Amino acid sequence: MTLNIDCIRDVLMTYITQKTDASKIITQDALNLEMYSEQDVTDSLRHIHNEHIGTVEFSDSYNYNPKQTYIIGITDHGLSFVDAIKDPALFEEFKNIIAAKYPIYDLSIFVYGYHAYLATKYGRTTEDRNTVQ
Repeated sequence: MTLNIDCIRDVLMTYITQKTDASKIITQDALNLEMYSEQDVTDSLRHIHNEHIGTVEFSDSYNYNPKQTYIIGITDHGLSFVDAIKDPALFEEFKNIIAAKYPIYDLSIFVYGYHAYLATKYGRTTEDRNTVQ
C-alpha cells in the first residue's frame, strides 16, 4: 500500500466540503476523485483509518469497492490535520522538504513532521495557529 500524500489531502478536503450536518457518512464513490485510481483512493482511506485521522468502513466483499467503502467521520486528530493542510502553499512547501529528507515515510511521520514544521515556522502548534491572542 503506497502513500500518496496528495490523494490523502484531496480525500480529506473533499470529505470536509461534502459532509453536512444531516449526513456525515460519504461513500468513497461520492468523493468523485477521478484524477486518482480507485485503488489509490482506497489505499489513502486505509492510511487515514490506520493512523486514526478518520473512521472508515471498508467493503467486506471486495478489496476495492468504492460504493461499499464509507467515510464515517474525521477524528479530532484528523480535524487538526485538516485545518493544518488547508493552505496549499504550506502543504507543498513541507511536502518538498520531507521528500528531500525522507524518500520513504508513512502518514504518521508526515503528520507529526508537518505539525512540528508549523510549530517551528509560526512558533505555535496548529491547534492555536488560528486563535486570536
